[in-house]
Amino acid sequence: MAGLLIANALRLRQPLALPCGLALPPRALRRGLIAGTAWGIVMGTLLTAQAAWSCDVLCLSDAALTTAFSIAAGLCTIGPLAALRPPSA
Repeated sequence: MAGLLIANALRLRQPLALPCGLALPPRALRRGLIAGTAWGIVMGTLLTAQAAWSCDVLCLSDAALTTAFSIAAGLCTIGPLAALRPPSA
């Protein structure tokens, strides 16, 4: 899914220029991708477990689709929050 995106982000050595004039350091991009993907995997697992618990059966296509959408949602929501967090004091 996001393997190519994450692999390229991990090799990024220079700041990423954003359209709004901000420069995003490679470290922040990595942090956002890792946080978003981790959140998506955890949420996909929890939602799949809840569906399997309530239906007493695990549907693999439903699990794959739920996990894929959860990772996409994590990259779009949690990723930017992690990447653009304020610096630690």
